[in-house]
Amino acid sequence: MKSILTLLFSLFLLNIGNAHNIWIETNNSGKAGKIHSIKIYLGGYGENERDSVSKWFSNTREVAISLTKPDGTKENLLTRASGNYLEAMFTPSQEGYYTVSASHEVADVYGTAKIQYYAASQIKVGTSVEGVNNVITALDMPVQLITSNPAAKKNVSLKVMYKGKNLDKSSVSVASPTGWVKAVETNDGTFSFDALWPGVYVIEAYHTDKTEGNLNGKEYKLIRNTSTYSITVGR
Repeated sequence: MKSILTLLFSLFLLNIGNAHNIWIETNNSGKAGKIHSIKIYLGGYGENERDSVSKWFSNTREVAISLTKPDGTKENLLTRASGNYLEAMFTPSQEGYYTVSASHEVADVYGTAKIQYYAASQIKVGTSVEGVNNVITALDMPVQLITSNPAAKKNVSLKVMYKGKNLDKSSVSVASPTGWVKAVETNDGTFSFDALWPGVYVIEAYHTDKTEGNLNGKEYKLIRNTSTYSITVGR
């Protein structure tokens, strides 16, 4: 019975979107000298599913959050569990874009796949645009916002890359604050969607890397990469 449940869970994970994803939610505007909170979730944003941290699978509760400051310097943020999220805090000291990101390798192999999660969001402090492109170097699979100041009822454009190259014809899912989810495909890395409502949108990009290897004594035939990027669409 246990082996059957493991197989079902493996198939569940390996569906498009990997079923469960890690994503970050934070206020995308901050103020210098004021404490800023970041929350990281595991579940499905489009389905309004946020798993209790006590039930996060494998080693996902060990995910770490990195902060890249506008000047490019980095530091790791301490996290604490609180119900269905991990929370981290920092205090901005300069103007520009702060990038919060996570890169997490799941300790277990599911089926023949290794699961790799990426997540990011950015916080703008003041009017400076210094550090806006730091998200590109923060992760191996970054999603970058191209449209500045995204607003409801307007088109929003983004780009997804993997190890320095634009991902062409790659699957992307856009989850809105209302639960509406739209599937799109990249064109040389770029994609866009119409933001129908204001609020938090979570972008999920997927890429299968057919690299084989060994993880904790188990062989895998490919790597399932999922990268999320959260943005707030204004009114």
